[in-house]
Amino acid sequence: MDVDSAQFQLALVATGGLGLALVAGSLMSALPAAPSIGGSAIGLAVALGALWSWKSRWFTGKANEWILVVRNGRMVKAGVGLTVFRGMYDTVVSFPSVIQKVSFAAEQVSKEVQGLHVSGFCIWSVNRVDDGPFKAYRYLDGLSTSGLANANDNLARMCESIIRSAVASMTIDEVMRNRDAMRDKVKHDMGSIVQGWGVWLETVEVTEVTVCSKSLFDDMQVEFRQQSRQAAELTKLSAKEKIEQATVASNLQVRLEQFSPRLGIGINCVTHQEQHLIMFSPQISKMKTEADHSTALYKASKKMEESIAAAEHARQLTMAKADHETQASIYQQQKRLEEEKAQEENLCVMQQLNLAAAQRRAQLEAAIAEADDALEATKQSRRLMREAEAADQDLKLLRQRLAEEMAMGPASLTRLSLETARDVYARLPVQSVKVVNVSGAGARADANSLNSLLPGLMGIQAAMNAGATRD
Repeated sequence: MDVDSAQFQLALVATGGLGLALVAGSLMSALPAAPSIGGSAIGLAVALGALWSWKSRWFTGKANEWILVVRNGRMVKAGVGLTVFRGMYDTVVSFPSVIQKVSFAAEQVSKEVQGLHVSGFCIWSVNRVDDGPFKAYRYLDGLSTSGLANANDNLARMCESIIRSAVASMTIDEVMRNRDAMRDKVKHDMGSIVQGWGVWLETVEVTEVTVCSKSLFDDMQVEFRQQSRQAAELTKLSAKEKIEQATVASNLQVRLEQFSPRLGIGINCVTHQEQHLIMFSPQISKMKTEADHSTALYKASKKMEESIAAAEHARQLTMAKADHETQASIYQQQKRLEEEKAQEENLCVMQQLNLAAAQRRAQLEAAIAEADDALEATKQSRRLMREAEAADQDLKLLRQRLAEEMAMGPASLTRLSLETARDVYARLPVQSVKVVNVSGAGARADANSLNSLLPGLMGIQAAMNAGATRD
């Protein structure tokens, strides 16, 4: 909150308190029984209450905590150790300003398919730019104990993910030597993300890089051990050369001193008497030749030793490289074998599933066949039942018909016989029927027998009409 706003609210509170005091004083003076001192006491009490209310709205933060003034969901003021006036529509919150340290550890394979363990830590604090403190308070659960724990856990997981991504695209030597690249990558990738949380990354440090394979780590040290051993051997050879050169010079000096008494002169006078030195020049030349021969032998032995050391170093490097390639090949073979084993296991599982499916299919087909047989048997039994019912019905009809025929009179029987004959003739495959009466005049004609059916169609029709009239 700015100073003008605070002064305005202060004046507003003071004016309100003064107005309340005046109103209370006027009310008390209007009462005839109240003494004049009562109004002054009440006004003083109201003024003191207004002063206490105004004083209680001032908020002073500690020197190690953030103070935020929020109005209508927006931050209007923020700082460490501030003293602010809380308005009627303001909210004042505080949280510690201490920095946080987060440790992380990640394991990942490098370009050479070798496992590496990388550990380190990052230090973060509240972002002081713009509304960073308000974002930190809003997104990190007010920076409470649980909020800080969740924030530290999220930052550690992000660091581990970025470290794994970086290690996967680097060699072992790059990871162990170029830690600044990993640190810069973590800060760059995380910086743009955590700023939206109100977090500022102070620093990210990689403290330790370890090769998971002990044998590989020992092989990597072979080169440096050979270089150290070679440097030590060269130092020894150089010291030995200097000692031998000093020895040769000392021997030469001694031999010169041995010849100088015979000449009756000192060593320092040899240069002044060249004629005497010429007399002993063969012996001096011989000694120089021996010294040169010794020096040549020493240089040759030194060169041979250096060649042997270089060859040994090359052999060690070749062996280390071959061992590394062998281990890489073994790892690839193991990985391929594991994949083949997994494929075989998957194939076995698929075969078992197919076998189970085939068995299930056979069981379903057998169940379907049984159900079909049962259905066919049910249909057959139902058909037989229907046929039996039809036969029973026909038998009932036949019995009913016989009973009716037994109860019929002669004319009804004649009519039924004629209808039956008509139905029979109607089913015959003939186009026309010619009736010929072949019975004699004196023959006996029985009107109730079948012999009376042949005299003629007119007689049949007359008999049918006569029978219908009588019924």
